[in-house]
Amino acid sequence: MHRFSGRAGLRGQLLLYSIVIVVLALGLVWGGSRVAFERAFQSYRSQAVEGQAQATADAVVALLTREQGGASEMSLLHLAGVTSTRIRWLDAAGRVRLDTGATVGEMGMRGGMGMGMGRSGRAGWPWSRGLPLEPVEGAAVARALPGGLGRVEVRPVGIRGVLQPQDVAFKEELDRSILTAAVASLALASLAALLGARVVGRPIERMGAAVHALPDLLPEPVPEAGPREVRELARGINAMSRRLHLLEHLRRKGQGEVAHQLRTPLAILRGYLEAVRDRVMAPDQAVEEMERAVSRLDRLAEELSRLSRADRMEMGLTPGQVAWEPFVADLGRAWAPAAARAGIHLEVDARPSGLVEADPEAVSEAAGNLLENALRYTPGGGRVTLRGGGDASWVWLDVVDTGPGIEPDEQPFVFERFFRGRGAEEGSTGTGLGLAIARQLVAAHGGRIELESTPGQGSRFRLRLPRRFSPPIRPLPEAGRSGPVTGIGPQGGSPPG
Repeated sequence: MHRFSGRAGLRGQLLLYSIVIVVLALGLVWGGSRVAFERAFQSYRSQAVEGQAQATADAVVALLTREQGGASEMSLLHLAGVTSTRIRWLDAAGRVRLDTGATVGEMGMRGGMGMGMGRSGRAGWPWSRGLPLEPVEGAAVARALPGGLGRVEVRPVGIRGVLQPQDVAFKEELDRSILTAAVASLALASLAALLGARVVGRPIERMGAAVHALPDLLPEPVPEAGPREVRELARGINAMSRRLHLLEHLRRKGQGEVAHQLRTPLAILRGYLEAVRDRVMAPDQAVEEMERAVSRLDRLAEELSRLSRADRMEMGLTPGQVAWEPFVADLGRAWAPAAARAGIHLEVDARPSGLVEADPEAVSEAAGNLLENALRYTPGGGRVTLRGGGDASWVWLDVVDTGPGIEPDEQPFVFERFFRGRGAEEGSTGTGLGLAIARQLVAAHGGRIELESTPGQGSRFRLRLPRRFSPPIRPLPEAGRSGPVTGIGPQGGSPPG
């Protein structure tokens, strides 16, 4: 069975298991029906033989009465042999005047009619087929004889296994009927099992084909049909397919973004170098712009490096006891100049929250990326609120902005690498890596990032950390794959210097 399961497909296994179950069920039904039939048939035969014993007793009484006790022993022996009974005649004093014997077989060997049980232990009559005969005596049927002749006792003997021709025919017909019904049931059950296996196996085969096609172009969605478990599996595969192909799209788009981010400062450097070489511009005039281009390249390289380190869990986190309320206040003071330059009002609400076990540098970078994201997409004159709090198990940091918010269709994906929302398509200098880095850093602490966003009203990012440093046991998932952290929103870069 195990070898078959290892080689056969799902349809074959379902068909095999169904047939095995049907065969076992039919075997139980067959055995149960046979046992019940034999019991009922033996009860019927016992009643029939008992009735025959009563009739034999009446015949003996009539014979002895007619002969006035002078009936020959041979007549009674013959009657006992024909009726498979033991006949005892007792006089008025209780003395046995005649006993035909305990077994019919003895009479047959003594030269009787040859109708008894022979040496083989089977019925002597050619039509008495059935169970093996046993010398069993039934209950005695007693009759009083008139005229002081005493009484007779008739006991049925050897009743087990003696079947009349009609009994044999009935049993054989019943056996044929049961066998025919069993074969027909097995055939119908096998056909039903085959159809059921095809119904169950077809959607799973489609899902297997879809999984194999995932590395290629987006396949047709798997039909969400069949049993509940199959439908759930199909929905999961369809969701995984959509996400994988979106991630592939983001990867390719990210490669283009990186190329664009590299191309712009390199073009600036090349232009100023050519201008200096051609003496169109003095070297001192070009240095400042060239330094900006180099800084832009350095920033991109640093963000890529940090993200790579976060993926490999090589951030070197050094957790310590961090007072959350002062941490939130210090973070607000550090970002106040950047908010002022952008014309945005930054509010800080640092509530007493106790201590948390975390790496302050890593958490500061993650929170700074959230703040930079909020400042980048909040228009001038808007408001960004930084609010800290906690309970017995967690601390949190809310970054609330009055920006444009995030569209619902973008929300599941904005923490992917290089993802930039519609609002970032034009004129934004972000790399699309800031929130991916933030998620990795928070996940490395055993925390998560949550988001609530309404288009046209703004967004709220909540950074949640457990009081006790709880890094995940398994390696962190790559950015863009499902993990313990969820979040949405446009992406920002690193904190200000």
